[in-house]
Amino acid sequence: MDQQISGSRNGNRWSLWLAMAGCVGFLSACSTLPSSGPSPARIREGARTQVNPGEAPRYQLVPISRQVIDVVASRSSPGSLPDATTEAVSHRSQVITAGDTVEVTIYESGGGLFGGATSEGPGRGSGTRLPSQVVDRTGEITVPYAGRIPVRGRTPHAVEDEITARLKEKAIDPQVVVAISEHKGGDLVTVSGDARNPTQVRVTLAGTRLLDAIAECGGSTGRAEETRVTLVRGKQVRRFLLSDLFHYPSHNAMLEPGDTILLSLQPRSYLAFGATGKNGQFPFDAAGLSLAQAMARSGGLLDGRATPSAVYLYRHESARIARRLAHGQKSTADRGTTAVIYHLDLHQPEGFFLAQQFPMQDGDLIFFPNAGSVGVMKFLELINAITAPGRSGLSTAASVERL
Repeated sequence: MDQQISGSRNGNRWSLWLAMAGCVGFLSACSTLPSSGPSPARIREGARTQVNPGEAPRYQLVPISRQVIDVVASRSSPGSLPDATTEAVSHRSQVITAGDTVEVTIYESGGGLFGGATSEGPGRGSGTRLPSQVVDRTGEITVPYAGRIPVRGRTPHAVEDEITARLKEKAIDPQVVVAISEHKGGDLVTVSGDARNPTQVRVTLAGTRLLDAIAECGGSTGRAEETRVTLVRGKQVRRFLLSDLFHYPSHNAMLEPGDTILLSLQPRSYLAFGATGKNGQFPFDAAGLSLAQAMARSGGLLDGRATPSAVYLYRHESARIARRLAHGQKSTADRGTTAVIYHLDLHQPEGFFLAQQFPMQDGDLIFFPNAGSVGVMKFLELINAITAPGRSGLSTAASVERL
């Protein structure tokens, strides 16, 4: 009986040692324990790792400081279109286009071809006002004794000169006045998309700016900070938020006839993962949102899991911002956007002040990694789960031995 008990106890001890050896082998085969994301050490290592020799690292790891906040806050919307001058807009508004209604009045000295005065005009001659004509697709109008006159794309003054030249040998000292009595599209811009009243807006001689046209359509159906404005002018396209037109007056461009404006709603949101109260996607619900506010909305850091010294914000920055953040070091930025991970250390006394000043962007991702102690606890739990059968066997053997 004693031999059986002793054998059972030795067998359980061997089982325990085998279980522990298997646990060690398992841990050595696995690089990490189960986790919601990379550890701070892996994030730091990745910022130094090159995809190919001689190239910049895969992303930039940037500690958040007051200087970094100044760089991030200095961003501007994509380049604005060249601002059309009032003179240029006025000139284009005076160009005759298809659909316009044109009036021609011809004056000559002492009667003649256009006798029977209908209006008083230059000098002492008589004048005849021809019936109004709508410029058709051919872009021409008809003038007696002068024939078909091309007018589309020309100013009234240029048309006057041509008609005068054609009548010079037929009328007595002819003088011509051409006027656009009604525009039918030559001075319009189109506002469409998520505008309250999509329509065409007339460009005035004094000049019409982008905000003027949007206001005339009733504005956007959503908030300004969530409305993207696309301005198309020929082959040029510019996109920026409606709120940027207030913050950056240079983007409130003077419109030109033929411009197209598209308003599109794009609700902004950010993601939160890791050791926080609530993982998921969260809307901005405000014109401006700081990192501190975003952290609070996701439930903040979990006391039992998170480490205040390691809060990371993932973002794709423009190449211009990334180069400024690099401070002369090799940047991941070449063109377009580049990956940047911002590091917030809340163990520092000013950490929360920095979090209050750091502005969030649409599509940001906040990651709260587990503290190192959480990994230790998981390791101990794993050891306990593997060795529990062996320890139970030893306890049973000891109990039997006492009997």
